[in-house]
Amino acid sequence: MKLVKDGVELHDAFEQAGGFDNLFVSYLAIGAASTDRPAACLAVAKFLEREYRRGVKALTSRIDPIVSSAVTGVFLVVALGLYTAYLQMISQALNNF
Repeated sequence: MKLVKDGVELHDAFEQAGGFDNLFVSYLAIGAASTDRPAACLAVAKFLEREYRRGVKALTSRIDPIVSSAVTGVFLVVALGLYTAYLQMISQALNNF
C-alpha cells in the first residue's frame, strides 16, 4: 500500500510485494497501459476462478476412488464380521443337535 501511495504503478507494487502470480501482475500492467484496469482485473479474476475450479475438480477426481475404496473396505470388514459370527452360531447349533 505504501508503494502505491508513493506513486509506484500498481503492477510494480504487486510485483515488488511478491507472492502474486505473474499472470496477475501482467494483466495489471496491460490494464494500466490500456487505461482499462477494471476490465483487465475482471479478466484475470475469471481466469483464476476457472483455474481454481479445474484444480478442485482434479483433486476430487483423485480423492473419489480412494474414499470409495475405503468405504467399501469398511463395509466388507463389517459384513465379514457379521457373517463370521452368524456362521459360528449356526455351527454351534448344529453341533449341539
